[in-house]
Amino acid sequence: MDRTYTSVGKEYTKDRDKIDAILDRLQWQAPPLKLSRMDADAIEEAIAQCRIPKVSHVAVSNELAPFGLEGIRAQYKNGLAQIYLLHIGTEVVIIATDFEAN
Repeated sequence: MDRTYTSVGKEYTKDRDKIDAILDRLQWQAPPLKLSRMDADAIEEAIAQCRIPKVSHVAVSNELAPFGLEGIRAQYKNGLAQIYLLHIGTEVVIIATDFEAN
């Protein structure tokens, strides 16, 4: 998969080696899951706002505390995407995406 970091999340991803290691350790789980309200709201809002189709798995981590880290795995027509969100309290920022073409 090719990883792309977003410009809107650059202030949170300065140490890319550390972030890569954390993202690679995420434990993906198929819904339905028991998530905290904060994590569930962040994931649901990202899915709605970004129109993410066919979500198959999600991941949650607290390794970037005090921020929440969530991941969404989705199947698009042209490939598989993993979208990484950083919940910074007042907003959710997409920090990176992984994409593997069909």
